Order: sequence, then structure tokens, then C-alpha cells
Amino acid sequence: MLIVGKAGTGKTFRILQRVESALRSGQAGEVCLVTPTSSMARHLAHELARKGLAVPGSVVIPIKKLIEKLTPDVREPSPAVDSWLLEEALTQSASTTFGALTSSPGLLRRAKTAIDELQSAGCSPDQARNLARSSQQKALAEAYKTYQGFLDTFELSSAPQRRTAAAQEAALHGLPGIEKVFFDGFWSFSPSEIDLVRSLRNRGHE
Repeated sequence: MLIVGKAGTGKTFRILQRVESALRSGQAGEVCLVTPTSSMARHLAHELARKGLAVPGSVVIPIKKLIEKLTPDVREPSPAVDSWLLEEALTQSASTTFGALTSSPGLLRRAKTAIDELQSAGCSPDQARNLARSSQQKALAEAYKTYQGFLDTFELSSAPQRRTAAAQEAALHGLPGIEKVFFDGFWSFSPSEIDLVRSLRNRGHE
């Protein structure tokens, strides 16, 4: 269930009521409350525990854990490895354009954000290259292609790619045994996260 409304309109209160009802009726294994962060998941689990409820760790989880549950065999690079791969990609493919800025933290952050957005939107490196117009865009597209090549070589998937894989897995198999999935605390969803929510809904999860 996805409840949309302004802050303070009782969304979280209503969702916790539904989860509490499931826990009290012995249906803990049939519900899942998904939050954007681990800290919010802990907070909501504590809210339920203060009502005298035993809250299994699988009931209130951050979306990252849900994605990991759906894609247990997918390997993501660690943040350090991911940063190194991206810096290498920029050095190999974009140093002529960006010069000394190639290894600067600011450019790395901007490149990472841009590539994440392209991957979230399902835009491949070749598509990005075809869309590029300026020399900077073309250099970034080439770096994206090199970065993707590194991921493929080491059989790794970026976070946006793993979200897409999770949505595909949810579309095929859903979450076996779970009847109701609640999403709370999200200001917005990336395109791949929207696909995940839709996939769960289409598999019959309330």
C-alpha cells in the first residue's frame, strides 16, 4: 500500500495501525513496511515495540534491504571500489576534455549523479552517446561506457541497475508469502523504484 498526502495528515499512523493489526493477529510474515532509510525503519520498529509487540526484523525494512532480498545474487561494488572505477573511467575516456579536473571530487560527484540518473532511466551508454551534444556531454557518455565496461568485466551492478533488477524480479515472482507491502516516508521515487512499486502491485500485493 502506498498512501500519499501532506506531512502531518496521518499516513504513518494509519500504516502502523495496519501493521500492528497484522502482528497482533499472528500475521507478521505476511506484511512488510518499507522505508527510505535504515534509521526510519528502526524508528518505526521501535514505535511498534513500544506497544508491546514483538517485531521481527523482516517486517520493517529500508528499501535497500528489500532490493537485496529480491536480488540476492547481484553484486554491487563497495563505495570505494565504485569511486575508483568511475575515476578510472573518467581518466581513460574524458581526461582530454576535463583535464586536471578529471580526478577532482566535484567532477566525480557530478559524473556519478549523472550516470546514476541515466541508469535509473534505463538509458544505456550508447543511447547517452547518441543524445550527447556538447563536448562535455560526449566525454561523460564515453566515461559512462567505460565505467559500464568495468562493471560488466567484474560482474558487478551499480545501485540503479540493481533496483531495476529488483523490479524485474518482483514483476516475475513478487514477494512470496507476503500479502501486504507498505511504503512510508518517501518524498519521491526514482524511475526504477516506481517500477518496483508497480511490479509488486501487479503481482497482487496490497
